Amino acid sequence: MAANCPPGWSDWALHLGPFSYTSGGSLETKPQFKFGGQMGKFKAEAGVSDVRDGLKFEMRAQAFVEAVGHGNSTAELHENVQCDTPGFKEALEKAKTLLGKTGGPGSAMVRIAQALGIETRQLERLLAGEVSWPESLQSVKPGDGVMELRVKAHTGLGVSSQVCLGWCDTKGYRMMGVGMEASAMITSGGHVFAGKHTSGESIRIILGIMNFTFEYTCPLAQDALEANAATLTNSADDAGSSPAATASPTAGAGVVGGPG
Repeated sequence: MAANCPPGWSDWALHLGPFSYTSGGSLETKPQFKFGGQMGKFKAEAGVSDVRDGLKFEMRAQAFVEAVGHGNSTAELHENVQCDTPGFKEALEKAKTLLGKTGGPGSAMVRIAQALGIETRQLERLLAGEVSWPESLQSVKPGDGVMELRVKAHTGLGVSSQVCLGWCDTKGYRMMGVGMEASAMITSGGHVFAGKHTSGESIRIILGIMNFTFEYTCPLAQDALEANAATLTNSADDAGSSPAATASPTAGAGVVGGPG
């Protein structure tokens, strides 16, 4: 499950309004209006990016590097991804906190679950790897894990703002901007987005923390979640019907009994 830095220093792109030329020799017309370009891990752009990926305006020049890790839980992802950029460890700790256990109705996990349209407890178990992944998923990347974390570190000058309103993006996800109050977790220019793939088979969570972007992609495994939820429910029912659960309450337990 080792992380790696994707190649691409020889890639380039040139943007002229709605037109994009790439190093592959292709010319594309996109619903965008921006000028600039990218050469390897450096880019300078100004304007409105492809609106299919949300409403994004940027005017900046920046250099960036990427790292990728795989695993079967967010804990494994955080352990396997590696990045030498200064500030990464601090940003990673903040990402861990954001995706940790819920801290109340206004916590990041609750809002992300609402954006994804699933229960908060299901999302917690999914990210913690507390589900039985189907064999079909495990065979896709043997030994790597079914979840992926892509981290992008960027440095540069400029401004950028983005809003995602739930329509299908160029990768098939219906991303929504997750409202977050200003805090030390997400600095100026930070963001939190979450969305479900149109196929219903995976989810994506994007955290912008400091000058890092954490992009988590995870199979939804809806059948596994429902099966595990049923198991938990049955376990609770069995516990409730056990002799210990049906025993008379002790004095001071605060339970009011019915008439004899």
